[in-house]
Amino acid sequence: MLFEDSAAIAGLIVAGVGVWASQAWGDPRIDGAASIVIGVILGIVAALLAREAKGLLIGEGADPAVVAKVRAIVAARPEITAVNHVRTITPRLTASSSRSAPIFAIRSRWATRRR
Repeated sequence: MLFEDSAAIAGLIVAGVGVWASQAWGDPRIDGAASIVIGVILGIVAALLAREAKGLLIGEGADPAVVAKVRAIVAARPEITAVNHVRTITPRLTASSSRSAPIFAIRSRWATRRR
């Protein structure tokens, strides 16, 4: 919240300086340049907020030690010949969940059974 407010204040200051300088020196291009600077500030803030929101929406990866342990547990099964990928998502805590546990998606190769 503080970050967005600081960006808004910076945009207002740039706008005020741009309008004042444009009137003081009689050059309307200064106002246009100030608008471009405000657009850059908004773009940077939007990119940073999107990055933060991504983590809130899809969670974060599990600890590598936990992933290695799960990989070892799955690989130890006799019907598994290889563990190709272990993907994880750890959802962030919300008001409705009391604790956060990682979710695993495992791609492995199974031994073929002979009949």
